[in-house]
Amino acid sequence: MKIYLIRHSESMDDIENCYGGIADFDLTEDGKNKVKENRKYLENCGIQKIYTSPYKRAYQTAQTLR
Repeated sequence: MKIYLIRHSESMDDIENCYGGIADFDLTEDGKNKVKENRKYLENCGIQKIYTSPYKRAYQTAQTLR
């Protein structure tokens, strides 16, 4: 079994240069595009399950990787 740990992509708090912490920010358009670009590296890895935190930025990243 292999486990892949992936951090969420760029979110609004990243470009506003503020502490996100427990704030629930969306991904930026650039962040969404970066996830789509990087998805190709994981397509043939046989990923069966994805677990994510409930934060928008993490969930949106996971949804794009599905």
